[in-house]
Amino acid sequence: MPMNFIFKAAYVPIQWEEHYVGTEIDPRTQSFLTWESLESVRSIWVGLKGPMANAIGKGHHSWYANFVPAIAFLAAKTQKESIVGLNISYKIGEGGIALAEAVHGSAPDIAGKNLANPTALLLSCVSILRHLNLHDKADQIQNAILNTIAEGKYRTADLGGKARTTEFTNAIIDHL
Repeated sequence: MPMNFIFKAAYVPIQWEEHYVGTEIDPRTQSFLTWESLESVRSIWVGLKGPMANAIGKGHHSWYANFVPAIAFLAAKTQKESIVGLNISYKIGEGGIALAEAVHGSAPDIAGKNLANPTALLLSCVSILRHLNLHDKADQIQNAILNTIAEGKYRTADLGGKARTTEFTNAIIDHL
């Protein structure tokens, strides 16, 4: 995942604990979220939810569905009428547990093809860093993302460019 490479390059002092959701409902949680994943978020107090297919995306449902305001980072004009794929959601729940995610869907048509724009997930990570009081790292990564997009050389297709995910990620690392 791009965030692993960017966090390593920025010397962010965290360790990742990854959990995967299934395609069947876990009877212990009555959702696609496993009990182990739920307990991890409860013990660590932060979570980053990656893209999941939903009913519109022809996959399984996300493990929670609620209406949340999203922050839109409009760093560059694109060829599209409206900017999609850059919105994040950041929620703080009971006891201060924070959950961040990209608002867009899972894009099954480009999954595994090195074409996805990771900006929303990366900016979701920035929100988590701020929650963890790692503001200097959050600023560093956010500025690198926005400068990469503004520069225009390594934009993904949804932003009017031709860069692949890895090229975009490497450009962000170069801007750190």
